[in-house]
Amino acid sequence: MDWALREPFDTLALMSEIKSSVVIAHAENDWEIPMTHSDTLFDALRREETSMETRISGFGRMYETKRDDMRVVLVKTAEGGHNMIGTLEGVQDVIRTVFT
Repeated sequence: MDWALREPFDTLALMSEIKSSVVIAHAENDWEIPMTHSDTLFDALRREETSMETRISGFGRMYETKRDDMRVVLVKTAEGGHNMIGTLEGVQDVIRTVFT
């Protein structure tokens, strides 16, 4: 897959520089980016060992933890694929809730 990357970006190297709340959204039917990628980012951002899990029937799961004064949220949806996850109403609701 490295051949497909035009601009390699080391996301993990920048995690410690993030000072605001974060929402990571990932669809289980995203065949381009493995689910382990979002799990790794979430784990790198959180400072607490525990996170709260919320199951949303027919939609997916949401994990939330804190890092200093910021919220770190991982949303795993059943649908949305690689390109459409941001258009899902539930994902937009999470983003609105975290940042307002």
